Amino acid sequence: MKNRGREILKDPRRLILDIVIAILVLAVLFSLYYAISSFREAYEDIYSVDTYYYRIEEGRYAELVELYYAETDRQDPKDREKEECYAVARYYEAASYYKMYLENGDTKKAEAQRQKMEEIAGEMGDLSGEQENIRRQLGI
Repeated sequence: MKNRGREILKDPRRLILDIVIAILVLAVLFSLYYAISSFREAYEDIYSVDTYYYRIEEGRYAELVELYYAETDRQDPKDREKEECYAVARYYEAASYYKMYLENGDTKKAEAQRQKMEEIAGEMGDLSGEQENIRRQLGI
């Protein structure tokens, strides 16, 4: 081991090559770390809360439901705001089914959806004002 150190000091080309190899190894390790962290992010929430808010603000509730189902097989949301957005999506879905069952004369299923709407309404938090907008949009 001592001889190798002396050989490296005597031959500057070998010293430079060792330094380059060490830098390349560090670069590979940093790249691997970055790749793993990027991979993790890919499996976290797909859409930001702002994406949900834009759909809510524009009254595009059907798209909100699509976003919700795109993320439901992922982990639970990390913040309360996203949970409220999910609740708005579920409320719109239940309200849509409620309207459909009413129009088809299936009062049992319509009542079940109305109860589901009431349960979900409690989860909407700050977005509970969207209930009226959804009802108005669906005509119920």
